[in-house]
Amino acid sequence: MTVNGSWHERALELRKALADQPQAGKLYLIERASDRLGIAAQTAAQLIRASEFLDRLNDPALGTMIAAMPYQSVIAIERWYLRDPNGLKTFLEITPSPSVRQIIAAERASRATVDLPPHRGNPAQHLIAHFSQYDHIQAGPTLRRLLDHWSISAPDLGRAVWSQSTGYARDVGLEWQTRTPEGTTIALATGPTSLTLGRYSRSAKTIWFEASHAATLCDIIFYLLPNDAARDACLSGMPLPPTGLQQWPEWNDIKNSKRGAPRSGPLRPASPRGGVAIFTTPERAVMDFQT
Repeated sequence: MTVNGSWHERALELRKALADQPQAGKLYLIERASDRLGIAAQTAAQLIRASEFLDRLNDPALGTMIAAMPYQSVIAIERWYLRDPNGLKTFLEITPSPSVRQIIAAERASRATVDLPPHRGNPAQHLIAHFSQYDHIQAGPTLRRLLDHWSISAPDLGRAVWSQSTGYARDVGLEWQTRTPEGTTIALATGPTSLTLGRYSRSAKTIWFEASHAATLCDIIFYLLPNDAARDACLSGMPLPPTGLQQWPEWNDIKNSKRGAPRSGPLRPASPRGGVAIFTTPERAVMDFQT
């Protein structure tokens, strides 16, 4: 069978093989599983990504429509959906049964037309524009597990009303804040911008202390970095909070990691008393929130 013809089954098989495995060992397991299935490791990773996106998608009609498409189309649709869901839906309405090439080309073209808020280069405002396109953005199981430890209500970010921070909150780097109907307080902060990854590795400890201090003022802080490479460099170099010691939650079940790889995902407890720091990018924030 071709990968496209059976990609849902293969993706499910891969995900079962990776279930409950340490994050640090997943790359090796993907390589082993892909060898057994006779596909490239990169293809296996894309199958998993496409399958997980369909599971997270809180839009049954759209999910049914794209589930029948090749996984390459689903990958492009995920990028488009996170940035401009209305533009994606319009394209699918006027383009019945689009090919992979058509979807990829349309997704690339859409990047130049999506409306951004004022101050186009501001990551926090860019993220707020993403949030405003959703009716519901439910907290994922990893975030809920952390919040449950401190009896904090898991928020729904859909249609959150944001306001610019003032006073001390602004001074410690919190740019925008909101309080959800559940009573959970959330803030956005923007990290440094650099052309070299070394800057993020060297600044990782400082970034962690800035984020953990800022999180004393809110329940959840999104700490925004410019791209995935910068995020990984920060996560690899910053202190790793303990797991299950004293008042710290049981949050990180990873015992070992490959050299140079982050020892946990982007969600971390900021202190034993409460507060979650999410180290992410404007494009991945919704996905990380739902992890």
